[in-house]
This record gives sequence, C-alpha cells and structure tokens, in this order.
Amino acid sequence: MFPDGVWLVELAALRTEELLAQTIVSALGIRDQSARWDANSLAEKLRSKQMLLVLDNCEHLQQACAETATTLLRKCPSLRILVTSRQALGIAGEHHRTLMPMRYPKERMPPRAMLRYEAVRLLVDRAASTIPGFTVDAANARVVLDLCQKLEGVPLAIELAAAKLRVLSLEQLLRRLEDRFALLRSNDRSALPRHQALRALIDWSFDLCTPQEKTIWARLSVFAHSCEIESVESICAGEDLAENSVFDAVTGLLDKSILAREDADGSVRYRMLETIREYGRAVLRESGEEAHFQRRHRDWYLGLAGQMHRAWFGPDQASWFARMRTEHPNIRVALQFCLDRPDEAVSGMRIAAALGDFWRANGLISEARRWFERFLDCDCEVSPAQLNILNRAGYFALLQGDITAADHMIRESRRLLCEFDSDYHRSLLNIPEGFAAMLRGDIAKGIETCRRFSEGHHGDDDLSWLATCFVLLGMGASVTNRTADAMKYWGELLELSKRRGEQWRRSYALWGLGIEAWRQTELDKARSLEVESIELRSRLFDDHYGTALCTETLAWISTTDRKNHDAAWLFGAAHMLRQQTNAKGSLLTFFNQIHEQCQEQVRKSLGDSAYRRAFEQGRDLVPDGAVVQIVDKASESRRAPGLMAPLTRREWEVAGLIAKGMANREIARTLVISHRTAESHVDHILSKLGFTSRHEISAWMLERLAADRVS
Repeated sequence: MFPDGVWLVELAALRTEELLAQTIVSALGIRDQSARWDANSLAEKLRSKQMLLVLDNCEHLQQACAETATTLLRKCPSLRILVTSRQALGIAGEHHRTLMPMRYPKERMPPRAMLRYEAVRLLVDRAASTIPGFTVDAANARVVLDLCQKLEGVPLAIELAAAKLRVLSLEQLLRRLEDRFALLRSNDRSALPRHQALRALIDWSFDLCTPQEKTIWARLSVFAHSCEIESVESICAGEDLAENSVFDAVTGLLDKSILAREDADGSVRYRMLETIREYGRAVLRESGEEAHFQRRHRDWYLGLAGQMHRAWFGPDQASWFARMRTEHPNIRVALQFCLDRPDEAVSGMRIAAALGDFWRANGLISEARRWFERFLDCDCEVSPAQLNILNRAGYFALLQGDITAADHMIRESRRLLCEFDSDYHRSLLNIPEGFAAMLRGDIAKGIETCRRFSEGHHGDDDLSWLATCFVLLGMGASVTNRTADAMKYWGELLELSKRRGEQWRRSYALWGLGIEAWRQTELDKARSLEVESIELRSRLFDDHYGTALCTETLAWISTTDRKNHDAAWLFGAAHMLRQQTNAKGSLLTFFNQIHEQCQEQVRKSLGDSAYRRAFEQGRDLVPDGAVVQIVDKASESRRAPGLMAPLTRREWEVAGLIAKGMANREIARTLVISHRTAESHVDHILSKLGFTSRHEISAWMLERLAADRVS
C-alpha cells in the first residue's frame, strides 16, 4: 500500500514550530544540507513519494501542523498523513477517527477467555513484573474484571494502577481506585471523559507520592524527552532537597511507573510520559519555581555544550557525538529558553556556538543556521559570543552555497569588530572569507586568505577551526592540481587529528589523501584510504554527506582502473547519497570537471544503456545499507587470500562473531557499528555463501578455522 514506507515523526518533545519541517526531515532519515527546510521545500522532496507520514502528538503545534499538512497534501498527491492529537487540525479533507480504549470484558467469563482482551493482558503483564507469577485465575477473576472496567481500558491508567500492586492488594487497589475517581472526577462538562479519568488517575498517583517524589516530579518537567541521573541531581536538588534525596525520589518514581527506564549506550536514562510531564509542569508553575528550574536546566546544558566543545577535537569525540544526539531535545529546550528572555541571549549564543561542529557532523546545518540567525536578531551588546555566532553562521551559509547570506554575515562581523576589537575574531574571519572566495572561483585568493589563519593559529586550543582551514586549503590545492601542497595540507590535518585522537576531521584527511593517491595512479592505496574514511564516518558519525564525497572518489578510481561497471554503480550510489543530503553547497562542486570527465569516459566505454543500468543499481540503494555495499564494491580488489576470499574483511569479522554465538545487537556493540549495519553484513554473508541461516555460517566458519589450525 505504501511502497516508500510508513514513517513516524514524534513531536512531543518539540517546542519550536519553526523546526517542524526539520523534525520531519530528520525522522525521514534525510541528511540535511538544504538551504532551508519548510513546508514547501519538504513537499518538493516528497512530491513523488507513496508513503504514510505519522505525526504523533500534534496538539501543542496545531497551527504549524495544520499548515504543513495542508501544503504537503496539496503538492504530494500520493502522500497520506495520519495525525495523533487531542484536537483536530481543522483542515479541508480531514477525516476523524476516535482511538478507542483497549477492549475489556463487559461480563464475567472464564479466566482463559478474559485473556482475549487487550486490557486484561496488559494488566496481567504489568502486574507480573511486580508480583512474579501473577495471572488471572478463578480466585481473582472478578476483581480483575472490575478493575479493567473501572480503568476503562486506558493503557496509561492500567499501567499506573498495576504499579501500585507493589503496596496494595487487588481488592485494596479496587477500593481506593473507586473512591479516588469519585472524588477527583472533573466537573467540566466540556472535557472528554477520557481526559477526566486520566486526570483523576494522575492526581491520585501524585497524592500517593512522598513530598520529595512530588517535588522531583514537578522539577523533572523542565526536561525534554529523557534525562540521566547526573543531570537530575544537579538541576533538581536544592536547599530543600539534597542530592542523595533526589536519587531516592527518582527510585520511588521509577517504582511507581511515573518514570520509565531506558538503556542507552551503556548508561541509564529516564523518560516521562508527556501527559505526566505536563501535569508536573503545571505543579511547578503553580509553585512559582518554573523559571528558576528552567534556568538551572539551561545552565546545565550550557556547561555540557562547553564540555563537548573543549573535548570535541580529541579521543572522546565519538562518545560526545553520541551523547549530544541523545541530549539534543534538551539542548533545543535550553536554546528556546534563552530566546524567550532577552537577558539570556548571550548564554544561548554560547550554547549554539559550542554546538557548531556537532550540528555539522550530524547534518543539521539548516537547523544550526536557524538558531544562529534567531540569536543574531536579539538586541544585545557586542560580545565574543555574538562574533562566534556570526562566524559560524557565515560558514554554514557557505556550506549550503548561500554566498549572499554569508557576505552579509562577513560584513556584519567587520562592523562589530570596529566596536569590539579582537585579534582572534579578526583572524577567524579569514575562514569564511577564504571559503567565499573559493566558491566564487578565485581559488588562489581563497588559499591565501585561509593560509593567514593557519599560519597564526597552530597553538590554539580551538583546533576545530584550524582543522576546517586545512580542509579548505587541501581542497583548494587539490582542485588547482598543486599535488605537493595538497599532500602537505591533508598530511598536516591527518597528523593533527591522529595526535589528538580525533576522528571526524581525520576522515576528511583520508578522503583528501585518497584523491591525491588517485592522481598519482596509486589505485590500491587510494581505495584503501577512501574505504577507511567511509568506515570512520559510518561507524562513528553516520555521516552520509562525507560518505558521498568518498563514494564519488571511488568512482574516479574505478574509472582509471577501467572497472567501468563498478564506476557507473558508484556514481549512482554517490548521486543517491547527495540526494539524501541535499548537498547544494557540497565540496564536490569544486571537482565538477573531474566528475564530468570520468562519467563521460565510463559512459563511452559501457554505452548509454549499460551505463544507465549500472548507475540506477547504485542510485536505488537503500541509504542505511548503502555503506556496506559501497565498501564491498571497493574491497573486491583488496581481499586477503585464502580463507577470507569469499568475504570482505569486515564480513569475515562478523562471521567470526556469529561463530561465537553473538546476536546482531552484540555484533554491533563489539564492532562499534549500528544494529542495522550489522544486519546488512549478515545478509551479505548469507547471500555470498548461499546459506539460509546463521547456523550454516557458524558451521562454515568453524570448519575453516579447524582446517586452518591443521594446516
């Protein structure tokens, strides 16, 4: 029914209407490099798609969701949208469907028959987690029936009620539930019955909490999506509540199912249902402490962003990247708090400037520009934070090929430097100025301008800008065929990255060195460098933009090696990745001449029909599995002899872990790759070996390892 899939967009944590289109883009897995994401640009991307888009929890973004849905449905004839909300969007053509509660028995029946009803099964499942072995039997069937009827099949109500079986019997729970509903039922006749019952249940749950648990419940409402114990202790503690009391209160809320535990990358995080969060937010607001704890939340994430910025160009880069992806909803809340209060704008600028490299590596350039520009619109005194934001905004505009906007930022920086004299920021301005010159075609001027920064800043703690400068210098030298200079700049970037244990810019150095190895017809070396770069990007950062650069270079290498079918396939894969990233300002634009020459050579060798077929095979790859197949294609000429011949090196590793009995998730953790990538490797091994099960892979591996030991 939906050839292009069903896509869920969770909106509960989103508080900024302007980021609705960006959030949909991220949920669709589009690597964001477009100039601007809004309803119209999103519609252009989805115009030919046959998919179902599920917008979940829209009530707080009703106007934005209504306008976006209207635009998408008008311009995308094959698109369907399913919205979950407490209120209809109120747009033309909207069809309403009421989501009914879970089914529950209306009359007495045998215990086994009761389990046919979803509400009963949920109650039994949740009760069993508290009372091992709990089930419905002849002794308790009547009470279970009464409970399900009182709870009206509402999943949240059932889960919260079942959690109280830790301290109450079924009969006690039923009695207290009946009393509490009668006491707390809303007199507002305009409210939906479901909302009345849910509010009553939450009020009752709140009353059962200790004073400390109530306090933490309210203060936890300043978080978005999820949080960790360290941030909870730091933000929610105070003179009235010590940190060790916070820990006890969190434990109590977990026991009462007010909080849910989530395991993420070796740490534990806590998540609160949005309805419960809103209840806590109302309590916090009534206490008069909302702004105070929002500011403490902001201060925590300002500190976290600063820590990440200081550690980014170092050995912990990948772990910081993963952590900040998890914390991004909280970062958005902290930034919005700063925008809502003019006296907090400078703190917001500091957070945004610190996140520049994270946003860049995560493909969130449009979102970054939006935050930068909103803070630049704030009326505040000139500060280093404002100059940092201006420089970031100009550079990010150039990444998207928006030279006009970048020129405005550069001029504004010069103007502010007349008021706030800073040699560092004056020197830093050389980077966007040099990049802009290159985009205009004046490569020599761009190199000269960037070199002024690099020659004066080798000892700076802020090495990210120096690394960026080396990328621009290496690219400029490469595109003008100055191989010695290009090798020098890429080599300096590689050495700097290796010395610091940095990985993301190291992948760019490997890409650039691979280009130069190709120019010198060292084809095996060039392939190895590009594959290493791709594996770094995909394993640590999921950087499809950078993978597109490397895939394009692999196509040039295959062209020179006269592997024309592989080259055409790789051109198609690179095209697909560029489309995914919408890389209008891609660095590959500097290499257009090489691209066109190699592509034409392959087309002539294969003929138009064969070229088109191979190109389309690469273009039609699924993005999440593309990296594995691209690496496979490039690795065919560098496989090791003997036992490894049928597989690539990575597949050999995966096969070995399968032989040890590891599941895909364990393989992903061991090799530091995504679960989906591990699945792709297993699928390729099965296909190459002609097997149908993991057991066959395991047996095959064990046989060969035994033969290897004998020989």
